Amino acid sequence: MGKSNPLRVSISKQCDIGLTKIKKIPFWHFFYTSRTLDAPSLSKIEKNIKNYKYQSTYEFIMDLRRLWNYYFQNYHNQPDIFQKVSEMSKSSEEILNEFDIFSEDKGEMKEITKKIDSLERELKDIKGSNQSINNFNYNVIKRINSTEKAMSYDEKATFRNVGRHHGNRRQCHRDSHLR
Repeated sequence: MGKSNPLRVSISKQCDIGLTKIKKIPFWHFFYTSRTLDAPSLSKIEKNIKNYKYQSTYEFIMDLRRLWNYYFQNYHNQPDIFQKVSEMSKSSEEILNEFDIFSEDKGEMKEITKKIDSLERELKDIKGSNQSINNFNYNVIKRINSTEKAMSYDEKATFRNVGRHHGNRRQCHRDSHLR
């Protein structure tokens, strides 16, 4: 999914540029590998970039901050390491300030705004008509289901329940002539 997703490729390029700048800061090599298996490191962040794991530059920035926080918390009593972390953290924040962390979300926000406007119009139409709310919910869920977004467990359960209710009503309506 990573390489085939143009947004993730773009994000990875931005993150790689940021990481390359961070690698020019003195002492970067000290943080490249982990001290323990669960400790964050620049190599793990670099691997995430190369594997297109980041869905936004914000995730990349948060991983870097987790790295510095890990060292601040675990090595606060070792002045030489603390000094290195302080310098890396300060310098990397200056680099990260160049990132426009919301730029990749602007298109998505426009799309969400359009969907909200559309749903509000439909709701006004329903209030002015005799269409039932269950039909509205079914149509909304059907439309949401057709997008590329994976459905959560709750969305699936709601969809199943509304779909089941909607289907039962049709069946009852079809069978009403048999009574």
